[in-house]
Amino acid sequence: MDDGRKTPALRAAEAELAAAVEHGRQAVLRAQQVAARMPQSRISDEDLRQIERAARGSDAPPELRALAERVERGELSWRQIVDGRAMNDPGVQAAMRANLAQLARVYRTFEEGYMLDDVLESEAPAARPARRAADRDDEPPSTVLKHSSW
Repeated sequence: MDDGRKTPALRAAEAELAAAVEHGRQAVLRAQQVAARMPQSRISDEDLRQIERAARGSDAPPELRALAERVERGELSWRQIVDGRAMNDPGVQAAMRANLAQLARVYRTFEEGYMLDDVLESEAPAARPARRAADRDDEPPSTVLKHSSW
């Protein structure tokens, strides 16, 4: 339309649209700059293979096994999951909730000063007897741990 025939309301709307488009371009540029500064995942391909093996293990919770099946079908990748790009997925959330009590125990024990490798090893199924449902979640692992001050 010829600029001389545009109404003041149309000109104002076009100006608003142009400003919104420019605002969007600037937001994309800022997001790209932030993304470029963010550290990349420190989880190696071998770490991902270990996660996959654990998810397929007989002692893995059903939610985690279901997630492994979805990865196998190509719906998700372990990299998307560990990088947090799939955190809004209900299946990923269910798998995380299934392991929340164990993760909380590991964190509390680590915070008490035990060496992280020893804490994780003590939580491994082969290193400890299976926990009964009646066991309290706030109990420390039954395996003897090496305190960082020892």
